Amino acid sequence: MTALQSIWNAGGSPKEVLANGTLKTKISSFVGGGTKQQNAKDKTVHQSVDLYVSDFGTVSITAHRNVTSSTVIAYDPELWAIATLRKYEKQALGKTGDSEKFLLVTETSLESKNEAGNAKIADLNG
Repeated sequence: MTALQSIWNAGGSPKEVLANGTLKTKISSFVGGGTKQQNAKDKTVHQSVDLYVSDFGTVSITAHRNVTSSTVIAYDPELWAIATLRKYEKQALGKTGDSEKFLLVTETSLESKNEAGNAKIADLNG
């Protein structure tokens, strides 16, 4: 079973795949039935896979420098949210001359609405 199928089976709709630069380059080398595109007029060559159409949905593939060199993350953005634990609050700290100082306080967290609706493929060789 593929990671995208696992996400789909768990109720997610995979839409995003994140990989570091080395793994993104490897993914772009999976041409399958595709071909390299060259535009002589613009003097550009396109040889990148940015969208992958699978049996379980179309996912965008993005290079992300904060993903480790042996990991690919596939996820459904709709299954994630920012949870506010404490709303923004402005607190006065005091006045120094003409300067007024304030502290902005808040507490937030990343909320997973369905952990199984996302996937991490680890221990890959870049």
